[in-house]
Amino acid sequence: MSSIAQMTRIILFAALFISIPVKAEQPSAIKQQAAQKESPESYGNVGVAYYNKGDYDKAIEAFTIGIRIYPRYARAYLDRGTAYGQKGRYNEAIADYSKAIEINPKYSEAFNSRGLTYANKHEFDKAIADYSRAIVISTGSAAAFFGRGLAYVHKGRLDKAIGDFSKVIAINPMYVEAYYWRGHIYDDNGEYDKAIKDYSKAIADHTADAADCYLGRGLAYHHKSDYAKALEDYSKAIMFNPQLAMAYNNRGGVYSDMKESDKAIKDFTKAIEIDPKYPSGYLNRGISYASEKGDYSKAINDFTEAIRLDPEFESAYYSRGLSFLNKGDIAEGIEDLSKAIALAPKKADAYYSRGQGYKELGEYLKAIKDFSAAIEIAPKHVMAYRARATAYSKIGENAKAAADEKRWQNLRKK
Repeated sequence: MSSIAQMTRIILFAALFISIPVKAEQPSAIKQQAAQKESPESYGNVGVAYYNKGDYDKAIEAFTIGIRIYPRYARAYLDRGTAYGQKGRYNEAIADYSKAIEINPKYSEAFNSRGLTYANKHEFDKAIADYSRAIVISTGSAAAFFGRGLAYVHKGRLDKAIGDFSKVIAINPMYVEAYYWRGHIYDDNGEYDKAIKDYSKAIADHTADAADCYLGRGLAYHHKSDYAKALEDYSKAIMFNPQLAMAYNNRGGVYSDMKESDKAIKDFTKAIEIDPKYPSGYLNRGISYASEKGDYSKAINDFTEAIRLDPEFESAYYSRGLSFLNKGDIAEGIEDLSKAIALAPKKADAYYSRGQGYKELGEYLKAIKDFSAAIEIAPKHVMAYRARATAYSKIGENAKAAADEKRWQNLRKK
């Protein structure tokens, strides 16, 4: 039985940070800084200076004094909310943005910032609503379209996300992050040439995160089976960020596809060294040990570690189950494949493999049930028909066995 290596997807959570304009003054004591002119603006300037130094507590203090002097100062609420956001105090940030909106209902920047904060709380519907309000107020706000696009990505509404990222690019053709994210979606949709074009645009700008862009384009080339270009891009990603575990993991995947198992294992091992809590590195190294080296004991150790790190990792249960079957540990294999099926009930190969386990134990009715489930999910699952034919013959159902044998032969010819 052969294991199925699953390419690890790039999963990035992007946080869009709101930048407060940098002022020339250098902060000292808050009161001293604002003493020459006791005004909310003077405290606002001091707060901005502290913010730009990364001293968010003092920035919050300065903005708070400005608000006490003039409680209707919408900008101070906006800036204090941004400082709260940097501290991870999202509820207080939302309260400040809401106050700014109450003072100025047309404050698009406040809607945009509150939308970002909702996104950071994973409240994406609220984020989309706020970004949409910002867009209505300011139709040329590339930041609002970009933020809404990211929220749509997290909601799985990829067509809408593409629309928003395309709008960002129309407003500002130099908005590199929009090319990156649109390329990411194109890759997920199987539109690899479009993905490569967008990633290439981002790379050409030289202001983007080069490692992530090369990693993304490498994945698109990998999906096109253009292994030479995929290797080149993954290697460039590693050059720009030698600590990027995913780049080693994905390059290892290319070497695995090229049947260069030693290089694959070396890269997977490097990914694990960089990030010992990286389940996909253990999964993929385990797959190489099992399918390319036939070393099921090492494979099982790696799959077990992947499961320890991620108890819901269906692919690790599936792969460990196959390794147990190949070692002759049938009961353990069936147990793991059952867990894989519970986590992914539509995976035909898991039913097929578990059916093989039941067949080995002589439990032919259970085997037939699993082979039938695999066929129902994947009607052209060639091996499931042949395995079911064998199981039918074992229980004397010769007509059914002959029918499945014929289906197997016909599918083989196609």
